[in-house]
Amino acid sequence: MVIFMIGYLAELLSNYFVKNKIILSEDKNIYKYGAEVTISSILGILVIVIISAFLGKIQDGILFLLCFIPIRVYTGGYHANTYIKCNFIFIIVFLLIILGSSNLPEVFEIQISIFVGIVSLVLIILLSPIENKHKPICSDEKKKYKKISITISSLWFIFSVILLFIFDINLLSLIMLIMFSIAILMIVEKIIQIKNAEGK
Repeated sequence: MVIFMIGYLAELLSNYFVKNKIILSEDKNIYKYGAEVTISSILGILVIVIISAFLGKIQDGILFLLCFIPIRVYTGGYHANTYIKCNFIFIIVFLLIILGSSNLPEVFEIQISIFVGIVSLVLIILLSPIENKHKPICSDEKKKYKKISITISSLWFIFSVILLFIFDINLLSLIMLIMFSIAILMIVEKIIQIKNAEGK
């Protein structure tokens, strides 16, 4: 049902663009797919907001979106073969992070969070960006993506530490787990790529 609705809306949008000569008719399928991905991404974000509101963690949900999406755009990593599966993974990752950040042992929470953050940052530095076979990037773009992903990740790390030790606001475990989830998705995609290369 959801897939049908997304496809229907994407079809309407692409037909509108063709009708108003915004795009060429032969490019319709390309733009339709782009519209499907965009609508699906918006839907995924809305689901995260709704779930976080239902759980009484709307601030955590917004923080997750603000931290996860910008870093993930530039690091790359595992992508499912359909946008619906991608959204499903996106939501599962969010739920695992919320669950994990709420259940860290209080005694070791800061130490564990900082350790996880450092490991994640090192992995992002070493591995980013992970190129998607459907969206290849040139060497100059790779350098640019690496710089941006490292900069954004480092800023979030520093920001969370400053909030904790100067303003006594503890977002450390949540932000570090978000970064860790991105690092894990990068590792998964790297392993898949290595296995695919070996199988050729």
